[in-house]
Amino acid sequence: MNTNAKNGKIAQIIIGVLVGFILILTAVFMLYLIDESKATPDYTFSGNTLTISGMFGTDIDLTDATVTHELTVIPDPGTRTNGAAVGNILKGSFKMDGEKVYLNIMDKTAASYILITDSDGAQYYVNCKTIADTAALYQEIMTHVSQ
Repeated sequence: MNTNAKNGKIAQIIIGVLVGFILILTAVFMLYLIDESKATPDYTFSGNTLTISGMFGTDIDLTDATVTHELTVIPDPGTRTNGAAVGNILKGSFKMDGEKVYLNIMDKTAASYILITDSDGAQYYVNCKTIADTAALYQEIMTHVSQ
C-alpha cells in the first residue's frame, strides 16, 4: 500500500470519528433542550415583579397589570417565534392572532390559565401542571398586584 492510500484511509477514519462525535453531541444537546423545556419553572416575587425561572423565563412587572384566571383551555398560540413546544408544554414567545405573546404553559390541555396584561399591553399566559396549582399561583400573583 502506498503512502497516498494510507493517508486517504487515515483521513477517512478521522472524518468518520469526527462526524460520529458531532452526531452524538447534537443528540445530547437536543435531549438537554427537551428535558429543560419540560422542567417546571420556579415563580418568585420581588416587590411587584414576577420572575419565571428556567428556559425561556421572564420577568413580569405587575404594576398596573390586569390579571385574570381563565377556566378554559388556552387559545391556539399559532406561530412559535422564540420558544419551545414539547408535547403539551409551550414556553417562550409566540404569535397569537397576529400579536406577540409570552407563554409559560405546562399543560395546554388544562382548562385553566392565568392571563397577565402588563401596563404596556404585553400579554403573558401562564399555567401550572395542575388546575389547583394554577389557582394557587393566581392567588399569589393577586397578593403582589394589590401591593
